Amino acid sequence: MLNVPAQYTEGYVLLYSTPTGAAILESPNLATAVGLLAPSLTAYGMAINPTTVHLTASQQLQPPHQACIIAHELTHCLDLAFWKVGPDQRTSEMTSATEINAHYNQGLVAKELSMIPGLHFSLAEAVRLMTVAGSRSTFGQMANAWTRNDVVEYLLGTDMYKGGIDKLRTSKPLYLLTKDDQWENGTKVFHCEAHLALNNPGNPYW
Repeated sequence: MLNVPAQYTEGYVLLYSTPTGAAILESPNLATAVGLLAPSLTAYGMAINPTTVHLTASQQLQPPHQACIIAHELTHCLDLAFWKVGPDQRTSEMTSATEINAHYNQGLVAKELSMIPGLHFSLAEAVRLMTVAGSRSTFGQMANAWTRNDVVEYLLGTDMYKGGIDKLRTSKPLYLLTKDDQWENGTKVFHCEAHLALNNPGNPYW
């Protein structure tokens, strides 16, 4: 990834310091990706196309949260690149699939941030609060999700994603039955549709 807005620099650096974050940021398909401030954006972030992420300018996110959001949105970029579609061309099944990927990667980054030794106290405390067991925030829920099914169950419990996940489960049941050890490819320690396809060549889900 080329760059992010200045106020996201610390989050970007934190993301790069994690194995998952570094692998995502160094993905060839993200070589020209950029993050841009979006003053009217009400969400934390949004993948506009395979190489452009919009980030909230209205909310002051702490660096650990920034790192998770960047990882989340870049996962969407990778999936859009794999499918060769824009956000408005995705099917509801694609949208649900990439949300599973993005939430899972967000959780991986949160876990890895909690394992970094010697973080400045304010950052360490922000990570602790973000990942504390029992947190009802998306950040906390994903930090404590250890399997794909954990992520699916969380999304099924949300108003925003439940309908799409149900539809994905009905139309492509094998997709949700894929095990975690089939998902990642070698040392690429994050989840995306390209990795799933590499590890399951006999199961073309799309």
